[in-house]
Amino acid sequence: MQLYEMIRDEDPSGVSGTGPVAEVVEFDSGWVAVSFYLYTANVPNVIVYSSLRDAMKVHGHGGKTGLALRPSPVSFEGENGWKPAIAT
Repeated sequence: MQLYEMIRDEDPSGVSGTGPVAEVVEFDSGWVAVSFYLYTANVPNVIVYSSLRDAMKVHGHGGKTGLALRPSPVSFEGENGWKPAIAT
């Protein structure tokens, strides 16, 4: 399993902002879960893709978004000091 943080240089959609925008988990099976720090319509969600390539095809904005490898959940930066979300 690998952990990544999605880092966006430019946000053409104006939805999730720039800088660190999401937690990404790539499972050993190749499946990927993406959880954005800023929730759409104030609704927390996790989006699942069959591969990292597919996730980046949707959220990479043509190379304006990259991935930073994170060794553990505590190493996530989050935008404005946010840490990984905990569902309540």
